[in-house]
Amino acid sequence: MLALLFLGGGIWLLYTWYDALPRPTPVVQTDPDGLRTPAPPSFQARVARWHPGLTWETTALGGGILLVLVASGGGMLVYPLRWRAGGHELVPAPAGTVQRLTRPDGTELHIESFGPPDAPPLLLTHGWGVTSAQ
Repeated sequence: MLALLFLGGGIWLLYTWYDALPRPTPVVQTDPDGLRTPAPPSFQARVARWHPGLTWETTALGGGILLVLVASGGGMLVYPLRWRAGGHELVPAPAGTVQRLTRPDGTELHIESFGPPDAPPLLLTHGWGVTSAQ
């Protein structure tokens, strides 16, 4: 969700930068019918008039490019920081005692006990089809 927010913010900043560029005088084109219409300025004509400096336009361009890059590939920058070296192995569950408890209606409960026997009990249950195996 944060990547979508970064992507949207980056696109908005890039649009703001492009919209703030000075517009060159329109070039008048003559149609085959003899009508003269102004042509919209091209992208190259607008960008050619922009000069880098410490302005709002430069900040919007740099921030927009940075946010779009972070949104599209920022996970590759953060992924190595998420795991420590050697921490990918699963640790097996400690061995415990296994008991079967028969209830008055004939069903059996599978009970696994871990830890010291004199410790206070902590009861964990799971739903249908879920196992305690890792």
